[in-house]
Amino acid sequence: PHEELYFQFSSNRALRQGDWKLVSHRRGKWELYNLATDGTEMNDLASSNPERVSTMAARWEELAKTKDRLQGKNAAPVTENRAPLLQKDGRPASSTE
Repeated sequence: PHEELYFQFSSNRALRQGDWKLVSHRRGKWELYNLATDGTEMNDLASSNPERVSTMAARWEELAKTKDRLQGKNAAPVTENRAPLLQKDGRPASSTE
């Protein structure tokens, strides 16, 4: 058991602390899930827990810097935008589809 788990794959980011998981897909806005009550991550609790999001996001940044992961395109910050939609083959979906 770990107190926290840090994840990064390309521009996807996450931090798990106990039952809480903070996630950003493709540098989209941070999403927050309580895995004890929502194991499938369907109910984003970020808007009702802004302090937890802020604290966990700061910890994610701290770990990423320590692990020297914030380089190149991975250094781009998380935005307040929703992650862009993708087609099945992974290419960005056009806004007209």
